Amino acid sequence: MKGLILNRWEEWRMKRTLSWLLTIAITLLPALAGAADAPAQAPPSKSAPAAAPSIVIEESTFDFGTAAEGSVITHEFKVKNTGSGVLTIDRVRPG
Repeated sequence: MKGLILNRWEEWRMKRTLSWLLTIAITLLPALAGAADAPAQAPPSKSAPAAAPSIVIEESTFDFGTAAEGSVITHEFKVKNTGSGVLTIDRVRPG
């Protein structure tokens, strides 16, 4: 009887070990197969640089001087794009 219990215990341990190994293999195989199929990154091309904007601001600061409270004061800053790409101004903040 003791041999039968020991054999069942060993059988259970072997099945458990095999289950874990299969689970790990099933989990890792797709990841490893995907990595092998991934194309190698091409080196950066030596072609002409992409169109990029270049900003030029004639007057980057302006002193508004002293103003009465509640008065509206304006100033126009001229911004020029000297690059070949589209210049987008997203965030303008008072300094």
